[in-house]
Amino acid sequence: MATQSDAKTGPQVNLFDPDLQQCPYDAYKELRDEAPVYNIPGTQLYVVTRYDHVREVLMDPQRFPSSAPMNIRTNPIDLERGKKIAARFQEKGWVPEPTLAGRDDPNHKQMRAMFNEAFKPSRIKQIDPRVESLAYELIDEFLEDGHCDWVRQFCIPLPLFIIGEQMGAKREDMWKIKGWTDAF
Repeated sequence: MATQSDAKTGPQVNLFDPDLQQCPYDAYKELRDEAPVYNIPGTQLYVVTRYDHVREVLMDPQRFPSSAPMNIRTNPIDLERGKKIAARFQEKGWVPEPTLAGRDDPNHKQMRAMFNEAFKPSRIKQIDPRVESLAYELIDEFLEDGHCDWVRQFCIPLPLFIIGEQMGAKREDMWKIKGWTDAF
């Protein structure tokens, strides 16, 4: 079972449980009600579930930095595996960089500025016809079937292809790039 309460320790929630991940909302409610700042057992990871607490964390990067060590990028229940992966990355020279969300200022502002330029309203207005055209193109690919897997056939490829074009990547390479990022 993915969640269970213990009178002494509070809720025991395994957010890495595949069944719980299919519908985590009951677990989130349990955490909000019983443990709004929840330490994932065996880790230094915390799940913060109440608005006021989340706001406090986001507004104080000195106390709550966004950066995290590499060894928690995998399931914290198997930290040994995470350490092996980090060692392999280091050995091969594949040390990953944190995402925008995993950076603190001043590096966060510097990287954010690049994204802000690419996605400011005037730039979006320039690509709006391309987005519309691609949307129709994707719909045309499944229209005659009379049904579609909306996420797989539309919701994923639309931003994937547009962002790929913005980055200068070839469309045929975008599924491979997505596979790499998903695997990471």
